[in-house]
Amino acid sequence: GLEACDSAASALQRQVSLALSMQHAMVLQAMAAQAMAVQSIAMQARARAPEPVDVGRPCAVPRPRPTGMGKASSTTAAATSPPKLVECPAAGFGESADVVGRAMTVAGHTEVLRELSFGAQPVAAIAAELEGSVLRLTKDRYGCRVVQRIFELAERDAVVKLAMELQGCIMDCAQHMHGNFVLQKAVEKLPQSSLDFIVQEIEGHAVHAASHVYGCRAVQRLIEHASPNQLRTLVSRILRSAGDLARDTFGNNVLRQLLEHGGVAEKRQVVQAMLVDVADLARDKCSSLVFEKCLQVATFGEHAMELEKERAALVRAALECEPNCRAGRSVLQEISLDKFGNYIAQRVIECSRGSERQIVRKQLMMIQPELRTSTTGRHILSMLRKTFGSGRQELSCVIGGA
Repeated sequence: GLEACDSAASALQRQVSLALSMQHAMVLQAMAAQAMAVQSIAMQARARAPEPVDVGRPCAVPRPRPTGMGKASSTTAAATSPPKLVECPAAGFGESADVVGRAMTVAGHTEVLRELSFGAQPVAAIAAELEGSVLRLTKDRYGCRVVQRIFELAERDAVVKLAMELQGCIMDCAQHMHGNFVLQKAVEKLPQSSLDFIVQEIEGHAVHAASHVYGCRAVQRLIEHASPNQLRTLVSRILRSAGDLARDTFGNNVLRQLLEHGGVAEKRQVVQAMLVDVADLARDKCSSLVFEKCLQVATFGEHAMELEKERAALVRAALECEPNCRAGRSVLQEISLDKFGNYIAQRVIECSRGSERQIVRKQLMMIQPELRTSTTGRHILSMLRKTFGSGRQELSCVIGGA
């Protein structure tokens, strides 16, 4: 027995060793085959690759070296410009490079902004290199950021000189998704006496600009920074269409800016436009914002004393009945449960004075059951408690004495 067992064990060990060696050989064979395949692919790729172009530093595509003020030759540029935006590493601080070209790339414009922020190159020098290319940069996704930064940092004369390159294209820039930001910055940084050319080009298209998704921003900046004399024509044309602009998604912003920065006469005209179809205006998403601003400006604004009659007219209009209201209901009662109108109702509570307050409270307490069951109505009740106190007995007396 023992000899037979030893013999069997030895035979089993030889079989295991043989199996392991065969498996190891198969693994090595597979690895060798894989290595040969990778080497073959690499050789094919190397054979197809073009000769490397020496441009002095890594770059996505070959580009010509700048000459003179950084303008590359048109022939070479046409030959090397791909259909998509070329993104090349920008020149280092202090390195001579085409600022305009760099400003229109992802990495390049970041480097230019850093140079401006950290003073690696004089602001005046970079501003000088942008001359003649401001309009092109203004409409570029990255270039517009560089122009805005130059307007913030450059001397006033340099800013005026660069901004004048936009003359004749103001409306085009105002309606451009990138250009409108440059135009806004120009209005903010230019001296008031240099804003005439911007105002004159926009005032011919005042209503269109005021109701444009981007143009309305330029109009708002002009209202903030231009003088009343400069804005006379522009504002008069806007006010003629105040009713339509109040209901417009973008035009309502212009009217609210006019209420914030305009004079007494302009504010009165906006209020007058809000006194027509009050119930409809108060329930509209856009015009309700203008109506609310009118109440706030006439009650708490810098011209509140001069606008007392306008404040009283707005509150009185909210307390009256209109043809488009349900029978026996005032505008205030009608709009209190509306998702937009309830904000007007809250402002009417807040802005009412004297005997108006008693009428406001009486009208709202008459619809108290409806207000309690509505989310918007609960906001009204909260404003009532805040303004008139929370005494239920007092409120009940008001209803009883109606």
